[in-house]
Amino acid sequence: MRTLAALLLCLVCATRTVSAELRQLVINSAVIDPVGGLLLVSGENLGSGPTVTINDIEVPVLSGSQRVLVVELPASVRTQPGTYRLTIDRDRGRSKDRDRDGSNGSKGRDTFVIAVGTGGVSVARAGGTPGPKGDQGPPGAAGLAGLAGPAGPVGPAGPAGAAGPVGDAGPVGPAGANGMPGANGMPGANGMPGVNGMPGVNGMPGVKGDTGPAGPAGSGGLKVVDAGGNEVGRLATTNFVIREVGAEWVQLQVSADGFASCSTASSSCVMYLFEEDGCTGTTFVPSDIATNGSLVRDGMVVDDVLLYQAGPVADRQIRSARTDAGNCSSIIGGQQAVELRSIPLGSLGLVTPFRLSK
Repeated sequence: MRTLAALLLCLVCATRTVSAELRQLVINSAVIDPVGGLLLVSGENLGSGPTVTINDIEVPVLSGSQRVLVVELPASVRTQPGTYRLTIDRDRGRSKDRDRDGSNGSKGRDTFVIAVGTGGVSVARAGGTPGPKGDQGPPGAAGLAGLAGPAGPVGPAGPAGAAGPVGDAGPVGPAGANGMPGANGMPGANGMPGVNGMPGVNGMPGVKGDTGPAGPAGSGGLKVVDAGGNEVGRLATTNFVIREVGAEWVQLQVSADGFASCSTASSSCVMYLFEEDGCTGTTFVPSDIATNGSLVRDGMVVDDVLLYQAGPVADRQIRSARTDAGNCSSIIGGQQAVELRSIPLGSLGLVTPFRLSK
């Protein structure tokens, strides 16, 4: 259900260093997205592959970095109002230093209290260390069956095909025909007796012949064209083309049916980040500073709109975020991100089906 969102958010791959592993893991805030069923956690030194639990039940981490984690909330938590204990353990499986109450004595662990409200409204609040365990209450009524789990992620792209051979050079065209010889000059007048006459003037040079026809052009690389023969883009790898969008060279996934796309009516597609409160101003998406040297930027199609990355990746102070057209959530923290721009897909003027062409 969140396949393409995870593909973009997987760009949040901040480099894990030895110094980060030695610092105290801290949870600063946790924001619940009731529409997408996600928990957005902000903190410091969260690790590259932490274990996240809610009331000691491990939950999946969709993407994350040293400062931000995106966690999927179980259906039992979204539908049952109450408070829950959030635990992030960066060193689970590597540290055996634990207290009798189950807490980890290392710096790689922290807890937080989240509250899920009634009436479909979900909020998150900070909490102190949980108190002692209370007496077990009476068994509750059997809950409803949980929702079906999300679809698995799209498999990795296949290996790039071998480059086609370079075409032979076309033959040289034949030389043009020689021009006609010029006419002879008029004979000079007879000289006076005893004096030789002046020689005659040379004739004008002939007209240059026409240039011969050019030889046929050699064959080139493959490209993808639409039903009218208009170029969609140059074939980069299997089912991926590169084309110029605005001032950027963008890589897009294609098939014979057109561009691969995501519909927000049936799934969560993109998480947008903003430097302003209320999800206003320039739109950004998470990215990795390592992509600054890339010649090609990533792009995708969401609801007939072509989205593509533009400009440099930089460390930005994010203040708000939302998933697709969902509710805006406040979040304060640094995040490596890149500007996201868009154009209507129809402005390209392309018509399916697509096909390969030389």
